[in-house]
This record gives sequence, structure tokens and C-alpha cells, in this order.
Amino acid sequence: MEGEYTVSTDKKEKIKLNSRIIAADWLSWIARGGAVAELRVKTAFVADGSTIEIKGYSSMGKAPDAIQGRIYGDEFIGNLLIPEKVKAGADIWFEAKLPKHGLKMESGTTIPAKPPILASEICWDREEVHREDEVLLTCQFESGVVDGEDAVFIIYEHNPNSYDFKVTSFQTLIKNNKAEAKWLFDYHEDTAQIATHKELQPVGKSYINPQYYFMVVVDGMKIGEKRESGLLKFLDWIRIELKDHYGKPIPNEKFTLILSDNSRRNGQLNAEGFAIEEDIPPGVYYTLFPDRM
Repeated sequence: MEGEYTVSTDKKEKIKLNSRIIAADWLSWIARGGAVAELRVKTAFVADGSTIEIKGYSSMGKAPDAIQGRIYGDEFIGNLLIPEKVKAGADIWFEAKLPKHGLKMESGTTIPAKPPILASEICWDREEVHREDEVLLTCQFESGVVDGEDAVFIIYEHNPNSYDFKVTSFQTLIKNNKAEAKWLFDYHEDTAQIATHKELQPVGKSYINPQYYFMVVVDGMKIGEKRESGLLKFLDWIRIELKDHYGKPIPNEKFTLILSDNSRRNGQLNAEGFAIEEDIPPGVYYTLFPDRM
């Protein structure tokens, strides 16, 4: 049996372990022009950090580019860029090579090539969003897709003061060359955690409303990576009230709000002792009652 060794136990034995490539396979099932196809190579007795070279091939038309990487844990997982000018219907495969070991192996399977995906429009149905709003996301395709294909929407929060992070994702089907989905919005965290203008100013930054963009992924190809959907801005609301020592509402009191972006808003409580202020920048705010200062 390969890999089994029988030796004497009463003396030292020197065994040579031969490096091998065990398997070279695609993890993607489609080679979409302009996108990447994921692949995996498994080895045996190959040292961590060993160089691996991957070269793509095509049965017709332009072949994928070559890549280079390193083996860790006897495995390499990488992405091979499929050229935009790939010939639709071509079979795509790759060869894995370990140059220092003199080993190579072709992928056990081929995957079919499909043309690039072109989108003519990717957008929200609005520019501002409030809690419990149902927002429509749309991606209109120009070419490269067929009805019934899966499309995955991925929504990110964009924060120029730190980094973008994924909020949620959901899958839909392409219909009439279009992918559409609805998102019921609610802010995912406590708005008190949003940094105010006063907190950001010492480090040379300014308050920014939470804002969102989305991407659409079809066959591993990402549409909207550069925030082509536009940014959807979150606006919040607050309830202001004033009560006396006995808990009784105090009506018609004038107030001043100091908001997260350092702006101010003046108003007056109603006859029932409260007011609702809408379309405010989310975050920490302060309420002053000037007639009581």
C-alpha cells in the first residue's frame, strides 16, 4: 500500500518521503469572462512555503493568465483571472506545477467559459432611508446573463473614517435581464456608538451619516465594487419630552437640539409636552431648554 512502511523497531531507519501532487480541481463551475475562477491543489509531503505555479488553458480563444503562489498545509487555493475576451463555450483547465520538485498535474475537470457580464444600471430606488423603510435594489444587465440565473446582492456600510463592512446579503433570480430585491431597513447597532463630530474633530475627521452601497455577484463576477449603486444615507428621528418632578408633561417649552454633526435645531414642545424631530443625523444628541437655563 502506498504510504505504508514496514521497518524494524530495534534500529534507526531512514525513510525518504516523496513529494506528490494529489489533486488539482476547480472550485468554481463557470469561467466567466472578466471574473475569477477559484481552484484548489492538494499535495503530500510538500514543505510549507513551497512555490506553486498555475497556468490556465483554453480549448479555443484567449487562455487565462498564469499565477504563482505558495503551498501551506499541503494545499493551495487561488483565483485564476478569466480574460474578458474569453471564447464563449470554450473548455477551461489549468496545470499546477511545483518547479523545485519537478512535479506537475493538469486539473481533473474543465469548466465552460461564459462571456463577461455588462450592467447598464445599478441603483437604489431612493437617496435617503429611514427605519422600517422597504428599499428596492435594482441591477439592469446589458448582456452576459440569462433568465433564471442566481444573483447575490451584498450590502455594505461605507465609512470613509474607518472601513467598509458587510451588512447583509441575499439571493434572487435574474428575470428579464434584471435582478431586483427589497431590503427592510433598520440600523444594525446602537446609534449611540456612532462617533460624533466633536469626537472626530481632534483627529482631523468629520461626522458622516451611516451610508450604504451594494454589489451584485453573478458567477463570481462582482458588479458595483466601486459603489456605482450610489450611497444611501440613513436619517433618524427622535422624540423629545420634558416632565416636571411629578412626571407630568410640561407643554409648549422651547428647546434646542445639538446633533451628532454639531448642527443645531430649534423647536417647541406641543401642548402634550413632547415633539418629534425627523430627518436628523443618527447618533448622540443633546437637548437644551433655554428658558430653564
